Amino acid sequence: MLMPLTEEEKNALQLLGVHDCFDTGQLILKEDMLRKQFRKQALSTHPDRAAARGGDPERMQSAFLDISESYQLLMNRIMIQKGVSYRTSRVHVRPEPKEKVKEKSVSLGFYKGRFPDKKLRFAEYLYYKKAITWEQLISALSWQFLNRPKIGEMARDKAWLTDSQILQIIRLKKSSQRFGLAAVNNGFLSVEQCREILRAQKRQNLPIGRYFLIHGIMDRTTLNENLGRFLLHNSRFKRK
Repeated sequence: MLMPLTEEEKNALQLLGVHDCFDTGQLILKEDMLRKQFRKQALSTHPDRAAARGGDPERMQSAFLDISESYQLLMNRIMIQKGVSYRTSRVHVRPEPKEKVKEKSVSLGFYKGRFPDKKLRFAEYLYYKKAITWEQLISALSWQFLNRPKIGEMARDKAWLTDSQILQIIRLKKSSQRFGLAAVNNGFLSVEQCREILRAQKRQNLPIGRYFLIHGIMDRTTLNENLGRFLLHNSRFKRK
């Protein structure tokens, strides 16, 4: 059964530059276009390019995360429409097609700048240390986002929200607004309930290192060695 797209999904399409799409049937037909547009937009927020243009790397990083969330929202809807449930996608992660290796370019390759002297997330550390490419960083962050527990589902499991209320929140939220913030602002959740769910969501996040193991990017020994160096690096920036 074809379903109309939500306002959030329409806004995600606009952000990715995909137009004339109003239901799930049209969304499936535009799947290849979505992939191409995501790659194009991700490349435009590359931190190397930010430095070359005198741009703000943190702002470009934020733009990438917005693009990534929009892309994964739409791809998740496509999978659901095709009969692949969200929870199934969390358990079974399909390896990246081998053809993608041929598509890599210098722009999507290894970092070329100076290693930043600041606290980093693990995937960022691996990228700046030239252990993974920019494309692998994008794929890992997208994989983690897609597989993290959803705030709406977690609130429903606690009987704090119903399915109809979740849909109401999605319709009411602004395109760039987080679901939890929209739920609080519209009186569906309290601030403390939202904080509790966010803490639980963080605890339940799949470790991003698992992506590199699943896809054969590095073995467990190499991953653990990198993790040790990463923790040592970030220990220099602990608050005194």
